[in-house]
Order: sequence, then structure tokens, then C-alpha cells
Amino acid sequence: MVEKKKTIGPNFYKQRGVDGKIQRKDAQVFDFMPMILGEQFRTDKILSRQLFRDPPVSGTFFNEQSAYESLGLRYAGQGKLVPALECYKFALGSKVGFISLIASIQDNVLLSPEEISRLNLDSTLEKILVRKFPASTGKKIDLDGYSRWLDKLRTDYKLWHRLNLTERSLFPNCTHARQYAELELELGMWGNETICGAEYDVGQMKDSELMRRVRRLRPKEILDVKWLDKYMEDNAPVSSMER
Repeated sequence: MVEKKKTIGPNFYKQRGVDGKIQRKDAQVFDFMPMILGEQFRTDKILSRQLFRDPPVSGTFFNEQSAYESLGLRYAGQGKLVPALECYKFALGSKVGFISLIASIQDNVLLSPEEISRLNLDSTLEKILVRKFPASTGKKIDLDGYSRWLDKLRTDYKLWHRLNLTERSLFPNCTHARQYAELELELGMWGNETICGAEYDVGQMKDSELMRRVRRLRPKEILDVKWLDKYMEDNAPVSSMER
């Protein structure tokens, strides 16, 4: 009897670089990265503190992708790999986000494995970074640890999203205020240097210990925001689909 080849169902996505599958609706930008690059976000003390922060400068999907890839290539050429990776994360997120938006319009929550293979995710910036890191790290990736990290990110993000929908309007007086704030800190949503609403909310909680942690752990901006602002302005399309 010939064993049938196992296939991934329409509601699942095979992770890139990891021998596993996840529900398509739960996929995060890190699931679309080669493992050697995703591992840097898990282990680097700066990148790991701002995993889910918003881009410091935003624009249309295509303009944002182009801006962050261009800046990332500049950093990579200078050997500044941490800001280059941060640019790569935002560029990849914009690319996948646009395709996912179109797919959702077509009643397709996220991309199928076949569609993913046609996305050409391995950009020039990605190829350069992949070549640089094996030589610079000189250590073997902990596959189990990396897989557990991805799983925890998805679990924590789903919980944060649920609390955001059900209790955010009541913050900081909601039932799970501290849990909500801790999740935002754990997921690196306060990575920008500017004072954000979330930090104001923590101040309203009058939790001095948590506020000290936020200020200690939230890193300063590592990207050239002035350059990004100018790029977005110079290349802004006359008419396009905004985010």
C-alpha cells in the first residue's frame, strides 16, 4: 500500500525555515523569515525589545517596503546589522501585509503555501543579511528554542489582541490592566523613542515599578527617521491604497 503524501490544509501555513505548520490567521511577520534572521530577533537585546512596534515612519504598502529596504541596504553596506534587520522586518511586513489585504478581499484570510512561494520574499536585502549572519554569529541555532519562541509570540499576541478588543477602551481601569501592559512590554510594542499612549496609560495606573521597567527596557530609536520621512515625502504616490 502506497502511503499518501501529507499535505497542508487550506487553513494552515507551513512556516518558512521551520518544520511546522500554523493556522494561517495566526501567522506573524517572523513566520515569513528564514530562521537565521528570525533568530536574531529572538536573541538580540535591542531587536527583541521592539518586536511588534509600529514603523517609526509609515506610508503606503509599496512606498513603505521600498523605503525600509533602501535604508536597510545602506545599513547592511555599512556593517550595521541590527538597524538593517529592523528595516528588513518592516519591509517584509509591508510586503506580506499588502498581499494579505488583497487575499482578505478575496475571502482568503492569509496566503496559501503556493501563493507564498510566488511572493519572492527573498529580497536583495534578505539575501545579503542571510550571507552575513552565519559568519558573524559562529553558533548553531537552537531549533527547539526558536520554535517555542514563535509559538509563544503567537499565543501572547492573540491574548493581547483579545484584551485590546474587549478592554482597551476601559484602560487603565480595566480588569486586566497590568496583564495588558505586561503583554505590550513583552511583545515589544513600545519600541519607539517618542512617548506613546501606552506609556501614558501606565502612568495613569500609578504603577511606578512598571513605569521604571518601561523606561528602562524601551530602546531609543535606531533608524534614520529623518531619511525615512524625506523618502516617504519624495516618493508619495498621487493616488494609492493607504494602509
